[in-house]
Amino acid sequence: MLNATYCTPELTAFCGLQDLGLTATGQHITETRAVIECRVVDDGKFCHRCGAQGYYR
Repeated sequence: MLNATYCTPELTAFCGLQDLGLTATGQHITETRAVIECRVVDDGKFCHRCGAQGYYR
């Protein structure tokens, strides 16, 4: 392999967060768990699953 390239992993795509209307903004990894910080990118205020109106927490 003459031209190997490496890039940082895209956590949003790897974790499937785009389907939830989220984007990964950070991560914290310890010996016992991994935490991914996310932000809401979908401005809609309706649940994608059931269609009911909701709010962000």
